[in-house]
Amino acid sequence: MTPADIERVFGCSRLKMVTGQHVEVYREEASPGERRRYTKRFLETTEGDFRHWTEREWRILARLVGHGITCVPDVVQFDRGNAGRLALVQTYDAGITVDHWVTLLPVEREGRVLQHVFEDCAHWWALAQHSLTALDAIHDLQLVHLDLKADNLCIPHAPVDFDARTSGQALAPRFDQIALIDFAFALVSGEHLTHALPIGQQSDYDYQSPRLLRALEAGRNGDLQPTRALDWRCDMFSLAAMLERICRARAAKSMVGPKRAMRRRAGWWAGCSRSTTRPCLCNVRTSC
Repeated sequence: MTPADIERVFGCSRLKMVTGQHVEVYREEASPGERRRYTKRFLETTEGDFRHWTEREWRILARLVGHGITCVPDVVQFDRGNAGRLALVQTYDAGITVDHWVTLLPVEREGRVLQHVFEDCAHWWALAQHSLTALDAIHDLQLVHLDLKADNLCIPHAPVDFDARTSGQALAPRFDQIALIDFAFALVSGEHLTHALPIGQQSDYDYQSPRLLRALEAGRNGDLQPTRALDWRCDMFSLAAMLERICRARAAKSMVGPKRAMRRRAGWWAGCSRSTTRPCLCNVRTSC
C-alpha cells in the first residue's frame, strides 16, 4: 500500500470522498481511538435539485435502526439546515468498503501474497453469506436497496487499532459486522414516490438488473409505477454481479475462464424471475 492508500483506508484526517457531483461526503477528522464519522449532504446542481434526498436517507436509516437492524451505520446527527445552510446527515464509520478491500488491501497469508482477502475461497463465501444475511434483514422490512455494489457494502477490520505502517500485524475482516450504506435511493414498499430515483446506469460492469434499468428509464419519463413494483430481486442480481466480478478476477488469475460462472448465474436468475415470492435465505444460498 502507498501512504496515500493507507490514509484513504485507515486515516483519521478530514478527507473529501470521491462522489458524483450531486452529493458531497466528508470523512471528518478524528482523534486517535475516536470513531470516525462521515458527513453527507445532497446538493443542487445544473442537472437538478437533489437536496431533499438528504432527509430521505436519514428517515430510512432511522426506520432501520428503530427496527433493530444492525447491518447499517449508526446515525450521529441529522441537521435539516436553514436558508443559509444545507441539510446534512452524519453517520459513524461502517468499516472498509468492499471496493477498498479488493483494490487497496493486498494481503499475505501463510507466505503467499493475495491481491485481496477474497482470493481466499472461505473469505469469498463469508462475504456472500453475510451479505445475504444483511439483505434478508432489510428485505424483511419491505425495503430494497437498489444500488448494491462494492462501494456501498462495508466490512470493519480487526483489530480496531490496526496500524498498516507497522509490519507483522494481522488484519482480519469482521464479517459479522457487515453493513450496507447509502440508502437515499432505496425503495420502501408502498411508498408514494413523487420523484424518479436518480440512479444512473453503471457503464463499467452490469450490476443493475434489466428490470431495474427499465424502471429507472420509465421514471425519468414520468412513469413511476415500474419503480414502485421493484422488489428484492434487484438486490440479489446486484449481489450476484459483485460476487461474480470478484470470482472472475480470481478465475482470470488462475487461467480458468469465467463463462461457467456466468452461465450458472444466468440459470439462477432465470429461475428467480419466474416468481416474486422471496425465497428463504438457505434456498438462496443453495441456489448459489
